[in-house]
Amino acid sequence: MIAKEVMISMDYEKLYNAYYMQVYSFVVYLSKNRELAEEITQNTFFKALSTSAKYNGQSDELTWLCSIAKNLYFDELKKNKNAVVISMAAGVSLTKLAVMLGDLPIIRIMPNTPAEVGYGMILYTANEKGVGTVPLFLESMAAAGKFDAIDERLIDAASAISGCGPAFVDLFIEALADGGVACGLPRAAALEYAAQMAELFVELVKVRQEIAAYIGYDSYPEFAYDFHY
Repeated sequence: MIAKEVMISMDYEKLYNAYYMQVYSFVVYLSKNRELAEEITQNTFFKALSTSAKYNGQSDELTWLCSIAKNLYFDELKKNKNAVVISMAAGVSLTKLAVMLGDLPIIRIMPNTPAEVGYGMILYTANEKGVGTVPLFLESMAAAGKFDAIDERLIDAASAISGCGPAFVDLFIEALADGGVACGLPRAAALEYAAQMAELFVELVKVRQEIAAYIGYDSYPEFAYDFHY
C-alpha cells in the first residue's frame, strides 16, 4: 500500500512538472486572468490526482489535463452571474456553449489574424441574453478592426473566407514576390509591388460592389463577369 502511494506521488510530481506551464497557458488563454488561471491550474492537478483511476488513456495526458481545466473554468464562470462569455471556439455553437456554461450572456465570435494589427474582420453572433451586451463588446473591441453581425448558421462559411483567407492571400503575395526575385528583383521591392497590387485590388473590389448595388445587380459574380467580358 505504501509503495503504491509513493508511486502515485511520484507520478503526480512528474505530471505537474511536465505539464504545469502548458495547462496554465491554456487557462490564461481561456480566462485572460492570470490569478484565476493559477488557481484553476492548481485545482486541475489536484483533481487529476483524485480522479486518476478514471483516466483510461484514450487521450494523451495533456489533453486530459486541459479537459479538466476547461471544465473547472466553466464551473467558475457559472458561479459568476455577471459574467459575459466571449467565445471564439471554432464549431462550438451558442446552444452547445449554453449547455456547458448555463444561463449566461454569450457572444460567439470568429476573428482573423489581421485583428492583431487593427485590420481584422470579426464576425459575431449572440444568444438572446447576450444581445444586450453587444454594444459594450463592440466598443471594447473596436481597435481590432471591422465587426459584422451574422446569423449563426452562416458563421462557419463566412469564417472560411475571412478567417482562412489571409493565409491564402499571404501565400499568393509571397509567390508573386518569389517570381519577381527569380527574375532579378530585390526581395524587398518584389514584396512591396505585390502587396501594393493586393491593396489596390481590394479597393477595386469595393468599387465594383458599389456599382453593382447602384445598378441593381443582386449577384456580384454575375456583375463581375459582365464587367470584365
